[in-house]
Amino acid sequence: MICHRCQGLMVEEELRDWGGGRGHDCSESWRCIVCGEIVDAVIRTNRNEVKKVSFGRRKKQTRHRARAIQV
Repeated sequence: MICHRCQGLMVEEELRDWGGGRGHDCSESWRCIVCGEIVDAVIRTNRNEVKKVSFGRRKKQTRHRARAIQV
């Protein structure tokens, strides 16, 4: 998996909730070895929801001029 922040390598990691009350809850997540970004199931779900909402909106289009290279 590739990190969306820095395009670094992400490795699978197990997160543990030590203060959960009913034992130790574990969840699988991904951590970037370059920048430290952590992505778990909740973060992925929230990012997918944002994509669904923004998919229906049109982005403001910008016009770029082609620059002629003079030799």
